[in-house]
Amino acid sequence: MKYPWIAVALIAVAVGGTLFRYGSFHPCEWLEQDVMRTSGLPPVVAQAQIRATFMVNGIVEPDAYDCLRHWWRFKADGKLSGES
Repeated sequence: MKYPWIAVALIAVAVGGTLFRYGSFHPCEWLEQDVMRTSGLPPVVAQAQIRATFMVNGIVEPDAYDCLRHWWRFKADGKLSGES
């Protein structure tokens, strides 16, 4: 009976941590904030760099899945990747 409560507690910690760190649940915001944080670029330049990376990959209007995939790759590689 305690295992469901442990799962709920872990989910609550993950949700709270995400909201505290990024202030949003949208992966595009996460990607933008992490690019700005690690590169030191101004927001407009970071947004343009992210947009260019999506364009290189043939993604004109990125959705949450596209941003999440690129955010994971960014976290793993430490840089924006132009390959899909």
